Amino acid sequence: MKNSILFAVIILIAIAGGAGLFYVESRLPNDVLTNQDVNSQLLKLDGLDSNINELALRSRTNIDTNYDMLVRSTVALERAVSELSESHFNESKISGSLLEKRFNTFKTSVEVKVDQVEDFKSSNSVLRNSETYIPLVGAQLTESAQQAELTDVSDLYKQVVIDMLEFTRQGSRKPIADVIDYRNEILATEAVMPEAVGIKVLEFANHVATAIDSKTKTDQYLGKLLNSKNGSQQVEEISNAWNLWQLDNNNTREVLRYYIIAYVLVMMGLLGFLFFRLRNLYKHLDREVEAKTAEVKVAYDELRVSERQLEQTEKMASLGQLVAGVAHEVNTPLGYTLSNLETIKAKFSGLMPVLSKVDALASYAADPQRDKSALSGMLKDQISAYRQLGDKHNPESMNLLLDDASEGLREIKGIVASLTSFSHESDAPTENVDINERIEYSLKISTPTIANRTITTNLGSPLPNISGVPDQLVRVFTNIISNAAHATDADAGEIKVTTKFGNGLVQAIFQDNGRGIDPESLKRIVEPFFTTKQAGEGTGLGLAIADRIIQSHQGSIRFDSEVGTGTTVTVSFPVAD
Repeated sequence: MKNSILFAVIILIAIAGGAGLFYVESRLPNDVLTNQDVNSQLLKLDGLDSNINELALRSRTNIDTNYDMLVRSTVALERAVSELSESHFNESKISGSLLEKRFNTFKTSVEVKVDQVEDFKSSNSVLRNSETYIPLVGAQLTESAQQAELTDVSDLYKQVVIDMLEFTRQGSRKPIADVIDYRNEILATEAVMPEAVGIKVLEFANHVATAIDSKTKTDQYLGKLLNSKNGSQQVEEISNAWNLWQLDNNNTREVLRYYIIAYVLVMMGLLGFLFFRLRNLYKHLDREVEAKTAEVKVAYDELRVSERQLEQTEKMASLGQLVAGVAHEVNTPLGYTLSNLETIKAKFSGLMPVLSKVDALASYAADPQRDKSALSGMLKDQISAYRQLGDKHNPESMNLLLDDASEGLREIKGIVASLTSFSHESDAPTENVDINERIEYSLKISTPTIANRTITTNLGSPLPNISGVPDQLVRVFTNIISNAAHATDADAGEIKVTTKFGNGLVQAIFQDNGRGIDPESLKRIVEPFFTTKQAGEGTGLGLAIADRIIQSHQGSIRFDSEVGTGTTVTVSFPVAD
């Protein structure tokens, strides 16, 4: 046992160790293919990062009139970072390494760049709107000022438009304070301009202020975007960290390969050792199994012999009850048979003198010298004697006596035949059996056991036949009847037997008003050698054998009992095919 446990532990450790080594080795990336894929993705990241800067400048200088290409490049950069993270730079692979630190830094810078692009787009869009409306509103106000012959105001509007376009696109040559002051100057012209264009003056001033503010923010966002850490430099740092990480992995792979080789060699030696040990162990076990098998076979054979003997003992115990019943049954026919024979004997004793006289008459009649008168006298005497005998012993009464004697002898012969068939193991094949007939017979031979107890029968008719061995069924029923009798009072006991058919089953139900069976005993009621009777009154095999017989007939037996009330035993059999 200890050797088996040791072998099992060694094998489990070997399997676990080998699986661990191969798992670690399998997690290491393939050098050539992985390097090619990682370098390709890093070049893609570098290109997308540079492209975003270029597209932002193009959008600022209005070379690109929309942001579609800038948005697509930003989304492509985020997707490329995510793909690289999932395929090669996930945390489970590069955790704790310089590569993880460099790559996380790059991811953070990409997230910041994406936010800066969004801020730039928003501010630049407002600036473009102002660049569109400032010339339009300025031209309208210039025309209104000229019509009102306000030359200075008209010149101011024209100069504002020129300077604002220069400021928003290239940066003004004037000081920024002068450009910012344009809004106040425009608002001052509202007092001299026609009342109808007053709202236009306010709109023009607001567009100028918005353009100045948007231009300042747009330049700030663009400056942050262009002055952020160089993406190419970060990608190069990631590439260098990747090469170092790969070098470490290669070294680890080489070490693992040596470990695996050593492991395989050790396992081969260990398995060889285990093979020889197990072979010897199996040989030893085979010998022990053969010896144990032989012992078990002998024990089984002895058990079967003992079981047959015990069954026969139980059967003979039941036979004792049967013999008592048979003696009771035999006494009646035997009594009147003997009486009839005594009567016949007495009748024949009176006939002998008559027969003697007949012989004498016959001899005298044959004598040639006979006296006819004497012969006549002898004949008259003989006739008189015969008539006297016929009056007392007529032939009809003799025949009745002989018939009754014959009937009694036949009845005794039948009882003896039943006793003989019951006292031997029956190997008879199954046949269609009328369960009512078997129950009636069982009650008849159980008469001595039943004694003064009241028997009530309610046998259903007609019932379909069941398939079984008649003698075995009698054993079952007599055993149940005997148990019911023993459980009830000798004078006040009541036993009710009912048969019925339903749901494809023929049932025999035995009810008594005896002392009942407690729940614990009821659980063991069909166990061999278990009995609730007093010592010496039962072997504990009756119901066990009955249960086995019922099962061999594909039937079932159920016990329902209540202490102090009585017991009901229900035996069910399937209908014969």
